[in-house]
Amino acid sequence: MLGRLVSIGYSPVEDQSALADVQAIVVLDGGTARYNREGEELAIVNRSSAVRALEAVRLYNKFQPSLVVVTGGAYASVGRMPEGGAIREILLAAGVPASRLVLDSASRNTREHVVNISALLRAEGVKRFALVTSSVHMRRAIQAFSGTGVQAVPAPAPLEVPEIFPWWPSTAALDRSLEASHEVFGLLRDLAR
Repeated sequence: MLGRLVSIGYSPVEDQSALADVQAIVVLDGGTARYNREGEELAIVNRSSAVRALEAVRLYNKFQPSLVVVTGGAYASVGRMPEGGAIREILLAAGVPASRLVLDSASRNTREHVVNISALLRAEGVKRFALVTSSVHMRRAIQAFSGTGVQAVPAPAPLEVPEIFPWWPSTAALDRSLEASHEVFGLLRDLAR
């Protein structure tokens, strides 16, 4: 319920006219699950990133922009896949050409995403882009991009709702509650600033 409340006003883009003149897609990473053993690492998208990656693939197939930017940066030590690298791998496997993909591996939070991505998009001549993140995170992300010289068009990933027993406790519900709580506190922090 908290996720739905924070997401009011943001739903996946169905009308292609909403994406008129969009020149790029920007996907904000939602996290990576990492598994290590004897120096080997397996990095896979978590539930939130998976939904965002699928939405980015859907949008890419609809309007084939010249640029797709994936964010998610330097949380792990050098030599390991950056956070957004797992989403990048999904996009490549789905047919997005490597020549159109850019990975921002320096950003570690929404504020850094905005600074780095805005500069990148302006350098590429992009004025309007589709912003893919969770519907829960969208309000704060759109606010952060305002006044940067590039226009973010909300293209939220669908809110995951359990199909069976939506009120029954589950790890997926806990993940969604944690994400929604994080956004509520983020919005309150931004208001206080």
